[in-house]
Amino acid sequence: MWRVTASALADVLLGRAMAHEIGHLLLGANSHSLNGIMRGHWSVHEFRLNARIDMLFITEHSRRMKARLAEQAQTAQAQAKPVELGR
Repeated sequence: MWRVTASALADVLLGRAMAHEIGHLLLGANSHSLNGIMRGHWSVHEFRLNARIDMLFITEHSRRMKARLAEQAQTAQAQAKPVELGR
């Protein structure tokens, strides 16, 4: 059986907050949703329920983040200069 401590709860909250903020980096500042990890407000009640499934990125956000990362990788690859190895 898991023993829940204040430290463990703080760790979970910090991880979720970090994921939320990384979501803003990839989705933009105005990317809150009504549910999922990108919701604008997290209530104490929701956090106490510890509904992990509700603390994920919603499908649309996940799709947009993957597309943006793929686009950035493609741009970086196109801009990369070939490296010449020793002659």
